[in-house]
Amino acid sequence: MDDTPVVNRPLTASVVGGGVGGQLSAQALSNSPNFALRAVADRNERVREQIATQYRGVRTFSSHEMMFTECPTDVVCVSTYPSSHEEVALAALQLPLAGILVEKPLGDTYAAGRRILDAIEGRRLPVVVPHGLLARATPLDVLQCVRRGCIGVLSLVEVQCAHLDIINAGIYWVNFFVHLIGDEPIHSVLAAYSGPRNLDSERGRLEVVD
Repeated sequence: MDDTPVVNRPLTASVVGGGVGGQLSAQALSNSPNFALRAVADRNERVREQIATQYRGVRTFSSHEMMFTECPTDVVCVSTYPSSHEEVALAALQLPLAGILVEKPLGDTYAAGRRILDAIEGRRLPVVVPHGLLARATPLDVLQCVRRGCIGVLSLVEVQCAHLDIINAGIYWVNFFVHLIGDEPIHSVLAAYSGPRNLDSERGRLEVVD
């Protein structure tokens, strides 16, 4: 791999959200000669302490608003919950950015995702939306194998998201399913939920109604 920087200087970068996606972005930015990780914002104090210990010299903030004001960067990675992507991404786009990364799904609704893309396009900025399931060798081999008919006629696709919520993890599988079946007709779709009947979290609210 060529480690020669592709710009005259490393682009400064910040990450909003210190969860799994944010940690991956922070690590990649820290390891790249093309970027200089400057700051990470997360509401969780423990996460901020972990970031400060892991990345010496990187500033931490309890909100993206504070980080954008006190430590603006060339690149912003939005790695928060989908329902907050629009607010954070549109706030980031007020900075003189060179590029932006927004985790998938772009938004918690199609309309939110469309507004984010329209705003990015209006700034004529490059955008990255990571999706490893459609880039790694094994799932791509599965797609090709099914399309070639290696397993015969595809009659059932079962997707399970144990220990993961449908908004953050299920979107992977729904998108993979769409690519898997292509234009083939769908006879029926069954969805089942076996968690708590009422689930409240900062990710959103889920209510099960009989």
